[in-house]
Amino acid sequence: MLLYTWADLDYASIAEAMQVPVGTVRSRLNRARRHIRRAAALITVEGEGSHGRTHTAPQHS
Repeated sequence: MLLYTWADLDYASIAEAMQVPVGTVRSRLNRARRHIRRAAALITVEGEGSHGRTHTAPQHS
C-alpha cells in the first residue's frame, strides 16, 4: 500500500520491487483496501452517538 500511495508506483513497478507477480500486487492492494475500509467503518460506527459527551441536560421532576 505504501509503495502505491506514497511512492506513487504502478502495479508493475511494485511487482518488480517486491519480486512478485503483478496479480499478487493487485490482490494484496485489494485486501489492504478492504481492511482499511472495514477499519474506517468501525471507527465511524464507534465514534457516532454521544461523541464522548455525557448527558448534562437538567432533569425535571
